[in-house]
Amino acid sequence: MIYSLINCKSLNNLSILNFCSYGFDCIEKINNLITNDDDDEPLSNGLQKLLSCKNFQYLKLIGFDFIKDINKVFSSLVNSNNGSSIKTLILECSLHKKSFEYCHELSNCLLSNIYNLNLTYLKINFVFSNDEHGLKILSFIFDTLIQKQQQQQQQQQRQQLKERNEEYGNIFTFNDSRLHHIEFSMYLEHFDTVFGKIKSLSNDQSKIPNSYPIVKEIHMCILMTDKKEKVLLKKRIQDEYYMSNLNDHRTIINIL
Repeated sequence: MIYSLINCKSLNNLSILNFCSYGFDCIEKINNLITNDDDDEPLSNGLQKLLSCKNFQYLKLIGFDFIKDINKVFSSLVNSNNGSSIKTLILECSLHKKSFEYCHELSNCLLSNIYNLNLTYLKINFVFSNDEHGLKILSFIFDTLIQKQQQQQQQQQRQQLKERNEEYGNIFTFNDSRLHHIEFSMYLEHFDTVFGKIKSLSNDQSKIPNSYPIVKEIHMCILMTDKKEKVLLKKRIQDEYYMSNLNDHRTIINIL
C-alpha cells in the first residue's frame, strides 16, 4: 500500500492511522509476535520511503508507536542535504503509558537535530492517561530546545570571535531553524511548568544580538478548559511574557 502511495504523484496530503485490534495491549502483543528484528523491516522500510518521498507536503501519523528504529525511519526529516519534501508533520499517540518511550525517542530524534530539520510545522499530540508522563515529554521537548539553542549560540559566538580576530567585519548573521512553529496538547495543571520553560527559551535567545528564536511560534492546546480559563491564560502571557520581553524576534505564543 505504501509503495502505491509513493507512486501517486498528485497526492500531497496524507493521514495514516494504525488501527490495532489489541487496543491498549498493542505494543505488548507486537513485541511478543516479533521475535526477529528483521520481521518488521518491510513496514519500517516502507514508512522510511514514504517519509523520503518528494510528493508529500503534509503527513499525519496516528498510533505509530511500534516503530523500532526511529532514527533510521525518520532520517530523511533531519537530513538537510537530501531530505523529505514534507513540511507539516502531525504525530498523534495512544493514550497509555506504554507509548512513553516511543514518544520520548521520537521527540529526541527530531528536536536534537532541529537545525537540520526540514519541517516548518510540527504538531506533537502526545496526551497520556498518566499526567506525569505527559509532563515529562513536554519538559523534555523544551529542555532539548533550550540545550540546542544554547549550543548553537556558543558556536556562533566562537565564530564571531574568530571573524573579529581575522578582521572580517562586525556584521554577523545567525543560522536559524526551519521549524516555524510547533503545536502540542497539554493539561491546565502543566501550564506553569511549560510557560516557565518557554520564557527561559526566549530569554536565552534575546541575549544574543541578531539572533532568531529556535521556534518562531508555539501553539498550546489546553485540554478540558473553558473559554474563561483560556482568556485568563492569554492575559498571563500578555502580562508576563510580551510586556517584559520587547525583543522584536521573540517567539509568538498562542493558546488554542
